[in-house]
Amino acid sequence: MTQTNTEIAGSARFFSSLLGIQKQSDDKFNFIYLIALPSGRSVLVGNPKQREGYLQLEGTMALGPEHQAALKKLSPTQLESIMDEINLEMAIGKVGFGFVNGPTQAMFVSKAIPISSSLNENSFVGYLDEMDSALLLAREAIRLAFAHNGVLNITPRPAP
Repeated sequence: MTQTNTEIAGSARFFSSLLGIQKQSDDKFNFIYLIALPSGRSVLVGNPKQREGYLQLEGTMALGPEHQAALKKLSPTQLESIMDEINLEMAIGKVGFGFVNGPTQAMFVSKAIPISSSLNENSFVGYLDEMDSALLLAREAIRLAFAHNGVLNITPRPAP
């Protein structure tokens, strides 16, 4: 037995008591919510109209102004080196990702989850944890690629 959109939306309401949830509007989705995670990061969770049997989870990691400015000053070879390192780190982490408006604005991570009888509150929380980890991986991949390529002097950050 698969869950209906109503049941999934009901589960989202349940989580609103645990996490910050805001209903969003997007014509490409049957429903979509922005979920604030305990780490301070957030994830969009929705049911795309073109893939009604799936939930789409997506999070965005915006680049800071100093990163954007540094990227714009790079030669094509330097930019390619940074992108190669980010791509490698994300591939090792088995994370779906892409860039918003090219590599100088933001990076997003995504995951499609089949809506099935195995999708329950516990597995959903596990998927949210995976997305939180993927966003952390994206942040650190960007930070390390910059540091390894001598673009910015990045100081170590405390664990989140």
